[in-house]
Amino acid sequence: MAKEFKVPPVVFPSGGNPGGPGAQQRRPTAPFQPPRSSNPSIPFMSFDVGAATTTTSFPIPQYGNNSIGGGISTGFEDEPPLLEELGINTKQIWNKTMSILNPFRIKHDLHEDADLSGPFLFLMAFGLFQLLAGKLHFGIILGWVTVASLFLYVVFNMLAGRNGNLDLYRCLSLIGYCMLPLVILSAVSLFVPQGGLVIMVMAGLFVIWSTRVCTRLLVELASCGDEHRGMLKKIILVLLIPFLAWAYQATQSPPPRICGSPTGPPITAPRIKLRDGRHLAYTEHGIPKEMAKYKIIVVHGFASSRHDLAIITSGITEELGAYLVSFDRPGYGESDPDPKRNLKSTALDIEELADQLELKSKFYVIGLSMGGQLVWGCLEYIPHRLAGATLISPVINYWWPGFPANLSAEAYNQQFTQDPWALRVAQYTPWLTYWWNTQKWFPTLSLITQKVKYSGQDLELMPKLKGRQHDGAYVIQEGEFDLKNPWVDVEGFVHLWHGDEDGIVSVTLQRYIAKKLPWVYYHELPGAGHLFPVADGVSEAILKALLFAKKQPVAWIPG
Repeated sequence: MAKEFKVPPVVFPSGGNPGGPGAQQRRPTAPFQPPRSSNPSIPFMSFDVGAATTTTSFPIPQYGNNSIGGGISTGFEDEPPLLEELGINTKQIWNKTMSILNPFRIKHDLHEDADLSGPFLFLMAFGLFQLLAGKLHFGIILGWVTVASLFLYVVFNMLAGRNGNLDLYRCLSLIGYCMLPLVILSAVSLFVPQGGLVIMVMAGLFVIWSTRVCTRLLVELASCGDEHRGMLKKIILVLLIPFLAWAYQATQSPPPRICGSPTGPPITAPRIKLRDGRHLAYTEHGIPKEMAKYKIIVVHGFASSRHDLAIITSGITEELGAYLVSFDRPGYGESDPDPKRNLKSTALDIEELADQLELKSKFYVIGLSMGGQLVWGCLEYIPHRLAGATLISPVINYWWPGFPANLSAEAYNQQFTQDPWALRVAQYTPWLTYWWNTQKWFPTLSLITQKVKYSGQDLELMPKLKGRQHDGAYVIQEGEFDLKNPWVDVEGFVHLWHGDEDGIVSVTLQRYIAKKLPWVYYHELPGAGHLFPVADGVSEAILKALLFAKKQPVAWIPG
C-alpha cells in the first residue's frame, strides 16, 4: 500500500497564476514569520517574495528582511555609528574642548569620563603646527606627553598615598586636553615674528593658561588634590616650561660660525671693522688704487662670494686704469652676519668700506643678480657718493607696488612651481625662511635644489665658470623702485643690463623699470641668458659703458 503525502498548496504570484487575477489563492502559513520591513525600496536586500517578480511556481521560503534563516543579520538599521562603535564621542570631545578654552570656568564634571580621542587629535594638530614651524622631531612631542603623564601620575599618587584615585588613563586624558593652549600657541606662532617680546609674552600667558586648567582639573577630579594644589602647580609648570623652551629653540636657525672664533673657520682675507663691530672681508683687483683713475665696488650675487667676479677679465683693468674691490656680503664668506640687515644697512656698509679703503668721495658700484638689489639701495641712501652704477640681471621684487598687476603676475608665473611658495614664505613669514630652505618635506627654492632655467647660451658658457658657484636668485627686497634721479646734474649714470632669455630673473619687469625710470639706461641682449657677463667681450662693454658712455650711452627698450 502506497504511503500518501500531503502536498502543500501551490502559490502563484500574479505574473504566473494560470487561473488569472480572479482566481482564489492560498498561502501557506510559515512556522516563524518575523515582522516585515516597512521599507520596500531595497528589494535586493530582502527575501520577501512580494518585493519582486518571480518566474517560478514553487513555494518560496519566507524570511524576515533582517535575517537569513534566523541566524545571520543582513540589515544596517540597528548598527551604531562608526565613531560610536570606535568609542569616539564627538560631542563629548567638543564639550571638553570648550571647557578648556575658558580657564576661569572649568566644568570638571565633563572630564570625569576620560578618553584619549581628543588628546590624540590635539597631539596630531600640535605635530602639524610644529612641522610647519620647522620642528620635525615629532617623536619629542609624543615622548614629552608620555613622560609628563607618567611623571604626574607617579608624583601625585606618591603625595596622595592610599587615598589617591588618579589612574594612568585619566592622567593621560587630562594632560592631553590641557595641551590645547600649547596647540593654539603653536598655530599662532606661525604668524608672529620669532625672538621678540611679543612671542615671549604670548608663550608665558599660554603656559600659565595650561597650568591653571590642568591644576583645576586635577584638584577637582582626584581625591586629596585640593591639599596639594600648590605642589601640583609647580609640577605642571616644571613640565611645561622645558617643553616650551625646546619648541622655541627648534624654530631658530643654528648659530653662525664666525670666522676667527674657536668654532669658526680661519681668517684668510683682509677685513675691515664696521661701526657696529662686524667685519667685512674684501679682495682687491686691478691696478693699485693710488694709481687708478676709476674706483669700482662690485657686489656679488646669490651663493657667491668676493672671488666670483665674472665682470673682470685679464688685462681689462690695466687698459681702463680701474681699481676694483669686491666684498663678501654680510653672512657670506668671511664677513660676519648681520641679523638686522636691510637695504639701508648694506648701503652704509658699502659707504664705510669705501671710506676705510680711502676711495675718495666718489666711486662706482656694480651689482650682479642679487647684488643688484644692493645697488638699488645705494641709489636710495648714498647717491651723493656714487659716480655711476651698473645693475646686471638684477633680481626683482614681485611685491613692488609700482608694478602693474598684470606684469607682476606674468613674471611671477614664469617661475618653477616651487619658487612662488618660497617667495611667499619669505614675504609673509620671513622667520620661516631658514626652515623652508632646509626642510625636505616640500620642494624648496629652485636655485637651492640646482633646478635652474638656464638658457642655451648659459649652458654654452658653463665651462668658462670653471666650477665656481654662480649667482642668480630671487630675493624679497624692501622698499620700492620709485626713485628720483640721483644725478639731476647729469654727472652720473645708471646702466641696467639684461638678457632676453634669462630664465632666472624675468626680463618683463626690467623693461617696465627702464620705461618708468628714464634716467636708467637699459641694455637688453638678444639671445642672452643669466650668465651673459662671462661671454667674450661683454664684461669690457659693461665697464666701458659705465666709465666712458657719459653723454650718449647705448640703450634699447623693446616696444
